[in-house]
Amino acid sequence: MTDPEMAEHKLEFGLRIIDKLFRLGEILWYHSEKEYPVDKDNKSAVDVAWLYEVGQKYPLFIFEIESATTNSIVANPSKIFGESNQKFEKPLFLLLLKGGDWSGKISQLENLFGSHNYRIYRFSLDEELNLILDILTQHRRLTNSLNIFELISELLDNWKLLDINKILLHIEDLGFEKDKGTILPSYALLTRKYSAIKPHFIRLLKLKIEKPKGLFEGESYDTYLGNEWEIPIHLGILSAFADDKLEDKYFDDFMNWQEKSYYIKQIGANYGLSRDYDLFILGMAGAVLGITAVLFYKVDKAREYIAGELFDIIKNSDGFNPNTNIFNALWLLHIAPDTGKGKEYYEYAKEYINSNGGIPEKIYTTPQTNYIGFLEGDDNLEDYGKRTNVVSWTDFKENKSSQKFNADIVFDLAINYLTDNEDKWNPITNGQL
Repeated sequence: MTDPEMAEHKLEFGLRIIDKLFRLGEILWYHSEKEYPVDKDNKSAVDVAWLYEVGQKYPLFIFEIESATTNSIVANPSKIFGESNQKFEKPLFLLLLKGGDWSGKISQLENLFGSHNYRIYRFSLDEELNLILDILTQHRRLTNSLNIFELISELLDNWKLLDINKILLHIEDLGFEKDKGTILPSYALLTRKYSAIKPHFIRLLKLKIEKPKGLFEGESYDTYLGNEWEIPIHLGILSAFADDKLEDKYFDDFMNWQEKSYYIKQIGANYGLSRDYDLFILGMAGAVLGITAVLFYKVDKAREYIAGELFDIIKNSDGFNPNTNIFNALWLLHIAPDTGKGKEYYEYAKEYINSNGGIPEKIYTTPQTNYIGFLEGDDNLEDYGKRTNVVSWTDFKENKSSQKFNADIVFDLAINYLTDNEDKWNPITNGQL
């Protein structure tokens, strides 16, 4: 729909803004077009138009870009508002890339067209933020759906000097994605690319937990662990990173969830409830309890309690083939705290593994998050090298003494559990357990 005679923006900055507006429209699920004609003869065109769908007659958003504040800016609203409503609807945003602090021309245009959904943004005065906030406000009038991950990624990557904090709060205040369980998972994904989002993930998680029964409100993570076992990870994240002196309270919430929120323990040897649950307990429970133990590192009693829960699972799973039950014993080695009880747990796990032929060293030192493939016969222990025996308690602790704890790594691991890390080698034992 481009005409050779249509005005072209020669300045590179103006072309970049047009490209960014085009992409932004697509991210907001509009059909974006550049140089969109406003009359049937194609004599006038707007720089960027967002339509509800291909073939729609009238755009929902129109953007005109001017390189500077000159007399020619009058032509922009005139070609739109000069048409009758029957010929062309009037949603217009005018972007000025250069210009003074204020201008009589701008004042006149706003006085004349301001009542017609007409807005002017001067990029020379850093008004890009106002543009984005207004776009979101208008977009919310049409829908409450928003791909937060794609939008914030685009803004952080390509729209510089924006206050992303104000944008996120504006999105939340407008009610985008309300009650869909998608905002927190979107923030979780964003933290993997942008550290600036981490405080917002923690803030939103804290608000969620503070609501009545908010702990049990489901979130739409795209992983099994994120959808089914997010509660211990969420509470652990708050204990480690909320910095609100409520570490013990979050751990008490975890224990209540584990022991009292259902008629049986949430994570326990409760076999027969479902095939998925059985596979989780045998193949992933150790990893979930492992990351939870790390996250509650500020609570002295946490590690011993969590190790005890895994110890009980192993003891009550003796009816299974040792090669099936061995994965939880492996995790218990790494969870066991440096206490008398912890040594007891370690010795039990060590004896269980060694008396059943040992375990490949690769798995011994870096256990996986997900052992479902082993349980279902897709993987075999023999594929991971020669088996070795577990070393003594003293040697094991000495080997770990040189590894350094890193809170940032722990946060990233927890986010991976929620969003992506179900089938990869788990680096949690590399200095974090």
